[in-house]
Amino acid sequence: MRQLSRPPAIGKTSPRPGGGSRSKSAAAQSAMKKEEPAGHAMQAMRRRVNFCPTPMNTSYAVTPYAVKYGKHPKCFDFNRKGEMQLNDRGVMEEMEEMQAQERKKLFDSVEDMPD
Repeated sequence: MRQLSRPPAIGKTSPRPGGGSRSKSAAAQSAMKKEEPAGHAMQAMRRRVNFCPTPMNTSYAVTPYAVKYGKHPKCFDFNRKGEMQLNDRGVMEEMEEMQAQERKKLFDSVEDMPD
């Protein structure tokens, strides 16, 4: 039965023809350190994006859907006719809003009572 030889593990030293025992990964790391600037500076250089100001780069106001439709889009769906219908979340928010108004009305009426 023939035994297969395993390749050396990464980072382990292996004999080189020149006689040194330095690992390939250590040699590559030291070469990279010599060629590259400091790690943070290099990382910042790679992540920087600049846009030159031109008439094409303009901004404009966008009307939120909650303002346009009167409700947040998560609270309603459109039916087949294109009409807004409250979904379960919308119904729940409507009920909570009604309860809050009733509580406020009750609280205001209690404050207005003479002593």
